[in-house]
Amino acid sequence: MTTATTHTERTVSVRDGAFEIEVREGGEGPPLLYLHNMMAEYGWFPFMERLAENYRVIAPIFPGFRESSGLQYIDDPTDTVVYHNDLLDALGIDSVTLMGHELGGMFAAELAALSPHRVEKLVLIDAYGLWLEEVPCPDYFATPRRTLPTLMWHDHMSEVAQEYNPPTRDPEISIQRTRAQTSGSRFLWQFPDRGLDKRIHRISAPTLIVWGESDGQIPIEYGQAFNALIPGSQLVTIPEAGNLPQIEQVDAFMDAVSGFLA
Repeated sequence: MTTATTHTERTVSVRDGAFEIEVREGGEGPPLLYLHNMMAEYGWFPFMERLAENYRVIAPIFPGFRESSGLQYIDDPTDTVVYHNDLLDALGIDSVTLMGHELGGMFAAELAALSPHRVEKLVLIDAYGLWLEEVPCPDYFATPRRTLPTLMWHDHMSEVAQEYNPPTRDPEISIQRTRAQTSGSRFLWQFPDRGLDKRIHRISAPTLIVWGESDGQIPIEYGQAFNALIPGSQLVTIPEAGNLPQIEQVDAFMDAVSGFLA
C-alpha cells in the first residue's frame, strides 16, 4: 500500500561502509525517524505521507532486511543503539522525533533509554521488548503464516489488510520475507525480551504509546506495561485496529499522534 506522492529512496553508507542502508525519505521540517516492523514496511504509506506534511520523515531499512547490509555487526540491543547513533551521524542529525513499530518499537525504546540526548519525543506503536509471563505473546516464528493475519489485524479480510501484505508466489518477495524472519529472530526468538525492562526507566523523552485494541500478536497488556514503566508516558488505544493501527485506522492514529507531537 503506497501513495503516489513525492519521496526519495537512497542508500546511506554508515560507519565507513560497514553498513549500506536503504533509506526512504519525504517531507520537510524537523526530522522524524521511523523504525519498521518484522513484516517489512518497505512502502511509503499514507500515514508517512501525512507525517511528511510537517516533518522530514526518514524511514531506514534495518540491516538484514531487503538490501540493507551489515547485520553481522549487530548481536544485541547495545549494538542496535550504537548502529542507530552511527546512522544519525551519517545523516547529519543530532536528535529526532523517534517512532517505532513492533520490532522497530523495541529498537526505538532501546535508543531512547541508552542515548536519551538523541530522542526529542518517542512514539511506540504495538512494540516488542517486554515479556509478561501471565500474557505471553504468540510465538511469531512458530505461528503458521496463514494464521498470522488473524493475529495482526482487527479484520484480516479487509481491503486494507489484503493490500498491505498480499499473498504472492513471487520468489523474490519470498526471499525477502525469509531474510526478514532470519534477521528478526536475532532479537525476537525465542522470547521478544532482551532485558529492556532493566533499562526502560532511563527513557526521559516525552513518550506516546499507541496500541491497537484488537492486537493478537502483542496484546494490549503490553501497552499497559510500557505505560507503567516509562515515566510520564501516555497510552492511547485505537478501536478496531490490531497490530498495525497506523495502517488499519490511519485517521485515528494520526489524531492521536498529531496531538502528541504538536
